[in-house]
Amino acid sequence: MTAYALAEGLNAYNLPQFGTRDLTAVRVEYCQNGVNTCAILASVYMPIDGKIPTPEVVQLITYCENNKLPLIIGCDTNSHHIAWGNTCNNPQGQVLAEFLDSTNLEIINVGGESTFVSGNRQSVIDVTLATPPIAYDIVDWRVSGEDSMSDHRYITFTLKRDRKPPSFSRNPRHTNWSVYDQELNQSTGMWIGRVTTPGDIERELTNLNKAVIGSFEKACPRRRISGCKKVPWWNLELTLLKKKNQ
Repeated sequence: MTAYALAEGLNAYNLPQFGTRDLTAVRVEYCQNGVNTCAILASVYMPIDGKIPTPEVVQLITYCENNKLPLIIGCDTNSHHIAWGNTCNNPQGQVLAEFLDSTNLEIINVGGESTFVSGNRQSVIDVTLATPPIAYDIVDWRVSGEDSMSDHRYITFTLKRDRKPPSFSRNPRHTNWSVYDQELNQSTGMWIGRVTTPGDIERELTNLNKAVIGSFEKACPRRRISGCKKVPWWNLELTLLKKKNQ
């Protein structure tokens, strides 16, 4: 199966109603030109001795058409056709190409670099398909030279989207408690006046609550979150190997 590198930060949700042994589909949400939008991404395997395209693929395409949902499909087609970079056609490729002509799916493949390499056999059988207008937001499509540990090579592309706004957060462990004490003392001072009614109690509790929160916010200012999360299995040895291979 073809592997795809998706941009970090996308919210993805599995669509089990379309899931089969040969098809996996997810719904991703992202922001484009200031508008929250979504798209369906699918990974598909088309058996070499099966119907092309499979009924499950047709069902997914029909669903997206009926609901006006953008669709991106990455598929191992087991088919040859010059439309996606092969030097010749085979019967499966001819059938698939004729089917694609009846849909609004566009072929995203660029060039003719082999996506399947096994010994002395090489071919372009992994095809990326997308519907307009999302097809025009796919850039940097390429066959990666990175080892995929498979006879299929990685295919990567970028889906254009708005940059996420920076996130800020407070970390209580970084609180300056000296500043907190000083700010709280200045905010509360000495209690003046009598507290004799439930209304007085409510007023003073509100003022005290504001003083505590305000003092904490000054002693523990918000900091920008970098978005780089450490994973528990990363260590110095892996860092050195990464630098060595760069």
